[in-house]
Amino acid sequence: MSFLQKLESKYCVVSGAQEITRKKLKSVKSLEELLEKIQSDERRDEPILSDRDMSNLPTFGGEAPNDTHGVYSWDKTRLLIQTNTGWKIVKRNEQPVGVADSEIEMTPKIKNLLKKAPKKHWKQILKRAWDACCDGEALTEEYGELRFDPWDGKHEEKRREIEEDMVAAVIEDY
Repeated sequence: MSFLQKLESKYCVVSGAQEITRKKLKSVKSLEELLEKIQSDERRDEPILSDRDMSNLPTFGGEAPNDTHGVYSWDKTRLLIQTNTGWKIVKRNEQPVGVADSEIEMTPKIKNLLKKAPKKHWKQILKRAWDACCDGEALTEEYGELRFDPWDGKHEEKRREIEEDMVAAVIEDY
């Protein structure tokens, strides 16, 4: 199984996944309650919510935002987003385009790699590469156990290397 197929099997919605998530979160009635449930679940030794559950979270009214990269749920006026610093609720008009602190840096190497794919697919390629960067299992598989957070602002060279490698892997499987 290719690296991209592993990511897709982990992050893509499968039949019945939404129903399973809805049963786990049936008591949740607002973004605040959902945020509390997610944060509580992350503190558990064995979390109840899977990666697939996280891609099927309930919404609480309002239209889906134009850019859902980094957005996991919403209501009429706010969005639930995940950034490198954690989960938070922001007003819709405060959402950075693409949730800027979770985007891959457009290094010259990444720009050159993207030239291998049609421009209309670049956003999806970068999203898949970012998903891989956020996946601890994928990082461990590719780099072994990291003893630091490459996105902590102290390890910029390693962060760039990982982001470039992930973009290259996605494009290779494209």
